[in-house]
Amino acid sequence: MANFSGLSVGVVGLFFVMGLAVIGVSILFIRQRVKPNRYFGVSTRKTLASEAVWYAANRYAGKALIIAGCVQVIGSVVLFLVRESLFVMTLGKVGLAVFALSVFAAMFSISIYVRRLPVDPEPSDN
Repeated sequence: MANFSGLSVGVVGLFFVMGLAVIGVSILFIRQRVKPNRYFGVSTRKTLASEAVWYAANRYAGKALIIAGCVQVIGSVVLFLVRESLFVMTLGKVGLAVFALSVFAAMFSISIYVRRLPVDPEPSDN
């Protein structure tokens, strides 16, 4: 049987870096570094109509995505620890599932939050 140890580490490392990237982007949203635009951030008619709504939605999105990124980082560390007992394809599938489910959960949470936002909320220190 061929030794795929290096490939396993690469697959797990990819998911680790993806988690860190999600956390990095989240920090931009939380610190309100992203101005209202159609391309990057929570861009809906409601969020683009008001800066207060934009920043509230994106601050919440940043918090939700930080959780998703942390889940991905922790998941990749767990995969790294058990990599010797799993096939490379299994590592890839599990890593992709953790990534997809964590981001989907964050997006679902964000969509519910944005729907519940008033059209022009009071600025808050969330």
